[in-house]
Amino acid sequence: MPKVETTFKTQQLDKRLRAIIALNAAFVVLVALAWSPAVRFAADALQWATLEQVSLRGGMLDYPLTLMWQLPLAGAAVAWVLRQGGSQSASILAAAFPLVYRTTLALCHQLVPLMTG
Repeated sequence: MPKVETTFKTQQLDKRLRAIIALNAAFVVLVALAWSPAVRFAADALQWATLEQVSLRGGMLDYPLTLMWQLPLAGAAVAWVLRQGGSQSASILAAAFPLVYRTTLALCHQLVPLMTG
């Protein structure tokens, strides 16, 4: 019976992994299709977090704006490689990292000024 339980856990992890990768992919597509509004929305937070000047006319290859699309793609790619290697939990962590990073960045950017001033 352990085989059936292991298979069920594997299927559950695969569903979670697919959902997280789909969220990352949806974010990349959204950013690519609505680049100008996405830059306007994220520029202040990225500038605050990276201490780099962010131009509102920046292209997709300008740092730190590349973080908006490269990080989710890299997380999905690393998650896929880890999953192929059999490391299911690590693959979910790799796929979730871009989501956690963006959420933490947004929350810190909004909350730190409230706490300091």
